[in-house]
Amino acid sequence: MPINHKYEIIFIHIPKTGGTSIESFFEMTQPDNFCFYRWDKDQIGFLEEHKGLSNSEKMNYEPQHYPLEVLKDLVKGYNNYFKFSFTRNPYTKLLSEYYWVNNKQFNSLNDFNPVEFNDWITS
Repeated sequence: MPINHKYEIIFIHIPKTGGTSIESFFEMTQPDNFCFYRWDKDQIGFLEEHKGLSNSEKMNYEPQHYPLEVLKDLVKGYNNYFKFSFTRNPYTKLLSEYYWVNNKQFNSLNDFNPVEFNDWITS
């Protein structure tokens, strides 16, 4: 979860809405801030004690998807933080995701066969 402790802000990052630029602007990727999804499995080791995660769960767990209850436990002073997010026109968001999925680099990683946009949105 992108957080900046200096300004006490928590950013709920919805994909394909320009969130990476917001994280960069508020320096949410700096080591002193929690930007959980940038951590590797060794850096989230403290969570094993906190929630009893197994090694396999730590490897597969994506902390940016923590439920609100877990985030409240992890962030001291959570109630004092300003929480915000951005959204986007659903059509342009879907179109952006379509082009991202059809990116050649992404395709080579997943054996994805590009399809027409209309077929993709109805599948």
